[in-house]
Amino acid sequence: MKVCLINNFPPYSGTGRIPYALFKYLNKIETIQADLVCTHVMQKEEFSWLENEKVHFLQKFAYKDHENLSRFLIYFVDPHKIPKGYDLYHVTNHMLARYTKFRKPSVVTLHDVLQFKYKDKLGGSLISKIYSNLMLKSIASVKEANAVICVSEWSRLEAIKLLGLDPNKTFAIQNGLDHDLFHPHDKEKSREDLKLPKDKKIILNVGSEIERKNLDGVLKAFLEISKNRKDVLLVRLGEKTEKYDAMIKELGLTDIVVYLEKLKDEEVAKLYSASDLLIMPSFEEGFGLPIIEAMACGCPVVTSNVGAMKEVTNDAGFLVDPNDLESIQKGMEAVLNLDSNDTYKLVQAGLKRAGEFSWKKCAEDTIRVYEKVLGNKL
Repeated sequence: MKVCLINNFPPYSGTGRIPYALFKYLNKIETIQADLVCTHVMQKEEFSWLENEKVHFLQKFAYKDHENLSRFLIYFVDPHKIPKGYDLYHVTNHMLARYTKFRKPSVVTLHDVLQFKYKDKLGGSLISKIYSNLMLKSIASVKEANAVICVSEWSRLEAIKLLGLDPNKTFAIQNGLDHDLFHPHDKEKSREDLKLPKDKKIILNVGSEIERKNLDGVLKAFLEISKNRKDVLLVRLGEKTEKYDAMIKELGLTDIVVYLEKLKDEEVAKLYSASDLLIMPSFEEGFGLPIIEAMACGCPVVTSNVGAMKEVTNDAGFLVDPNDLESIQKGMEAVLNLDSNDTYKLVQAGLKRAGEFSWKKCAEDTIRVYEKVLGNKL
């Protein structure tokens, strides 16, 4: 079976890293030949580590160098440049669902429907608003795919409800995890390698600073914790925005909030192991990849009691109400205050839960969807 995977390529985000991991695993299966066709990369340095003849780029420049031109090409030109001759086309980023109109048979991975739920909040410049509307139209094209894969059962049900998808053609296949990469590392050595203090309780927060990630809640809850404990440090993995730079200064947290940006995957795994807990109280997530990455590295998880996060965490972490600052604070304090025995039990529960996610299972489930499409069994 010859498969063309289609994606944009920001490898520091879940929608960039997940398809690449699936692509690598599919090519380990003898009956599958998978190529990855990417519209673009975000920055020039992202080309450097891609030395794979099966990865092809439609745009030969970085998105951030020619942002508006790249947006135009993604929507109007690139769909026509997808190579022909494949048995099946798998659009692995729902933002590119429009591409299913031009190549058949097709499968789309729908990571979430959050753009539709929050479309009234799409702002920015006039060009950004135009592009956002084009992307919403592109996502709506998911209906034209022969099958749709959602990354959680919660996302599947949301997609059926909001987009009117056929339940019989919509499948929940959870993301996998690279256990050769994400596994427990020595905490002290990891802190030494990342130049993090050994005498602090490290609270880790991972992701962008968009509103639904609830960084406001993280910072305000952390502020309350820091009033009673002088041994805490909040580490943010992600790019700092002006809004939160100002908020951190306003709250007086400058000395106890540290930012790390664009770590290599091996360093991310060490960061999880170096941390005493991951805090992820998002209002919504399509899946929540940091949850299982943290668990796999022996890092206890505190996350939201709603949607996909509750589904992914199961009973292997602390669940909090993302709309309640006191709940977020108490969830973090509960983990920080555990004795060594209870911490061990929580870590072991997380390791067991993370062990249920693998790219082997994800790839095998995905291939079964391919076979249904090609066998006209949908």
